[in-house]
Amino acid sequence: MQRPLSQAVSLFKRGFIPQQTRTLVSGPPTQRVSLAEKVAYSSVMAFSFLAVPVWVIVHIRSYRDRS
Repeated sequence: MQRPLSQAVSLFKRGFIPQQTRTLVSGPPTQRVSLAEKVAYSSVMAFSFLAVPVWVIVHIRSYRDRS
């Protein structure tokens, strides 16, 4: 009875995953992103964030008229 218990305790102390490999790459990027790409991606993100709120603000009168 002592053997399985001691194995469980040693497994718990080591952790359930005996080996973990972590990959972390820090430093400058290997390929630079051009200014045009940054502007394009930023425009798409800004449009997607603001599309619904702007739609609601533009159509607020029609929403008020319904009630």
